[in-house]
This record gives sequence, C-alpha cells and structure tokens, in this order.
Amino acid sequence: MEIVRAPILLAHLETLAAAMFGDLVKAVVDLDSMINLRPSQRNRTRSVDDPAARVAITEIVARLVHP
Repeated sequence: MEIVRAPILLAHLETLAAAMFGDLVKAVVDLDSMINLRPSQRNRTRSVDDPAARVAITEIVARLVHP
C-alpha cells in the first residue's frame, strides 16, 4: 500500500500492479468520507453515484498520476 500525496508516474503504478495484481491498481480517493454505503440516502452500492463526486475523483487522479 502506498499513500500518494504528490504526483507519481504511471510507470510506478504499473510496477506496483505487477507486484500485486498484474494490471490492476486499487485506488481510494477520500472526499471527506462522502462515498460510503448509505441506504438512508439511497446509496446502496459501492460505486460513486454522484456525478459531481465522480468528476472530483477523476480530477484528483489526473493531478496525481502522470504518464
């Protein structure tokens, strides 16, 4: 596991993936814990249902992972 706070190269992620899952890297982007299983808010999945949150996650990953 590696916590990324500064930009990293895609090649580094590929190295991590090769050591663990082949071509898969699991990423967690914490946006103040707003993406939790919350049945009371009609979120019964583990996916990101809110379009604005999906955009925020994409922007964060794009800022941190460089080709």
